[in-house]
Amino acid sequence: MKVFSTNEYGNLKSAVIGRPDNAVYPKGDRFYSQWVRSNPKWKQTDHAIPDTVISAARDDLFMVRDILNDHGVKAWRPEIIDHRQTISDIRYTVTGYNSWNSRDFLLTLDNMVIECPSPFASKHRESHAYQVIKNEAIADGVRWIAAPTPRMEPAEAIRKNGGMQLTERYPIFTGSNILKFDDKLLYFKCSTNNNIGSKWLQSVIGSEYEVIVWDKMNPDHNLDFGIMPIAKNLILVNAERINGNNLPNFLRSYNKLWIEKCLEDNYYTWPMSSSWTGMNILCLSENKVMINSTQKNLIKQLEANKVECVRVPLSHTQTFGGGLHRIITDLERT
Repeated sequence: MKVFSTNEYGNLKSAVIGRPDNAVYPKGDRFYSQWVRSNPKWKQTDHAIPDTVISAARDDLFMVRDILNDHGVKAWRPEIIDHRQTISDIRYTVTGYNSWNSRDFLLTLDNMVIECPSPFASKHRESHAYQVIKNEAIADGVRWIAAPTPRMEPAEAIRKNGGMQLTERYPIFTGSNILKFDDKLLYFKCSTNNNIGSKWLQSVIGSEYEVIVWDKMNPDHNLDFGIMPIAKNLILVNAERINGNNLPNFLRSYNKLWIEKCLEDNYYTWPMSSSWTGMNILCLSENKVMINSTQKNLIKQLEANKVECVRVPLSHTQTFGGGLHRIITDLERT
């Protein structure tokens, strides 16, 4: 196995695709419970997600795998683990969550994979799903590092001004709220990423890469639903959440496609994420993207700007809270 990735748009050679199998709404996860309460559209639900929903999502990702293979991309999958089981330690008793958004848990940079210190205690067991991939990567010389697991005590699960508030006692971040721009990492300080997380990350990756902390978007929003690189000097920008004044400084000279709206997708009971999940696309190479086929308006805008669109049917991105960029973690780009 080879790992090498420094941006979001190089030629994709291999990747990890997440799984919906045995996904549940977590129980016992303090951060998750408060996070759900912070959005009026979200609500606590039964623990289970119906088999029909999981089966449909599973079939979608089999098709995603086949399309990636057709484009010369080797696809790896995490093992199936039972997120329904309850595990206890000295801090809490909690079930799992899901393995859908692999990029929440895995961050790749250069020849390195970092297991991210998620604020969701229900995701701390997710490393078990990647054990086979990890073993093969390490055997092939990949640097595989696990960030310190955050304790997620009650102080880390509080709401302030309608959103979640993290302390700075230990590193906390998710890989999907970090974007790679060759020698720069854009790190979104938000409800899932604290400042000390950026400092820990900078200490691990060294001076060859610069971690740029940015906090000019609503902290409850998602970085890769707001900005999406699709070529070396081209980004998609969420026009509802970002403007020319609050863009990160180094991105202001980039060419921009301003996205005014994305279409709602199907979801079970309530949407874990907004319609902007439709902007969560994956680059196969520069100016060639994999995109949910439901996003007809966005496809039309991209194609008008000479971006090739590979359409894939995804029926439950808003149920699980992530589109293609979150589902798929790039391992190797050239």
